[in-house]
Amino acid sequence: MKFLVISIISACLFVSGCSEIKKSLHTVVDKEQQVFPKASVGKIRPTLRFPSHNIGERNIFVWIPDGYREAVKSGVKFATLYMHDAQMLFDSNITWNNQEWQLDEIAHSLINNQETIPFIIVGIDNAGDALRYVEYMPQKPFESLSEELQADLIAKSSPTGETVYSDRYLEFLTGELKPYIDRNYATLSEREYTYVGGASMGGLISWYAVAEYPDVFGGCICMSTHFPGGYDMQDWTI
Repeated sequence: MKFLVISIISACLFVSGCSEIKKSLHTVVDKEQQVFPKASVGKIRPTLRFPSHNIGERNIFVWIPDGYREAVKSGVKFATLYMHDAQMLFDSNITWNNQEWQLDEIAHSLINNQETIPFIIVGIDNAGDALRYVEYMPQKPFESLSEELQADLIAKSSPTGETVYSDRYLEFLTGELKPYIDRNYATLSEREYTYVGGASMGGLISWYAVAEYPDVFGGCICMSTHFPGGYDMQDWTI
């Protein structure tokens, strides 16, 4: 619980404002020209084109705090925070608006001041503007809508015409990525040490992740959560 509370506080610190969140999240860099993030404190370990049977290849960036290797040698294990929209998390030099969420600085401060247990951050690149809605929109609530409304939402929000596939994204997160992280990093793999977070629709998919996988995630950060629903719908119960 302490880790969850501190994580939420940290999220409040590292985002610059609700309007900026929604603007900054819609950022995608051409994959052939992408410059990868550098940490101000700690280190970022990139895993490029991580393979997935569910969503295809995806770049992953794992932040580890200073002293990680020495701590592991002494038997320390780390909680894990999975964060969506990795493009915006660490390095303002590679973002469209020269702003970042400062996750590395905030996490470093929290850990060094012993305000939370040591943790690592796993940043997952989003799929770009064209697919972000269909990857992060909760699939089961979406599929509870009428076919007409589903088609209308896809027409408005999915330039490629791709339908919502967030269940596959969560299968990737829980069934492919998390096992890889737990094998390759010194993690506390239990649910009470595993959190997921994001902003705008990244907050929405984080909420959905906890709802769908309560045995995997102990909590979530849902900052400035975007609940698009049917836009014009009122009192939509799911």
